[in-house]
Amino acid sequence: MVGIHVLEAIGKEVAQKLGYADYTRYTGHCFRRTSCTKAANAGLSVPQIRLISGHRSDTVVQGYIDRSVPMLLTGVQWLLSLH
Repeated sequence: MVGIHVLEAIGKEVAQKLGYADYTRYTGHCFRRTSCTKAANAGLSVPQIRLISGHRSDTVVQGYIDRSVPMLLTGVQWLLSLH
């Protein structure tokens, strides 16, 4: 597990290196959330993501999975099958 201060610095450092004028707005949460979403998109389970991310509850991790691309596509496909 990576500490919060390391993640906080990574977000700002990457945004600054990319030349974003507002690089101070990029926090560790951006990196953490994106990582969790990508893990969900890759098929990792909630417990696996929670273990890697350090989240204390499955509920927060589940929120990322619910908004992942595969979950959205599954929802759209289900809606289209109703016709």
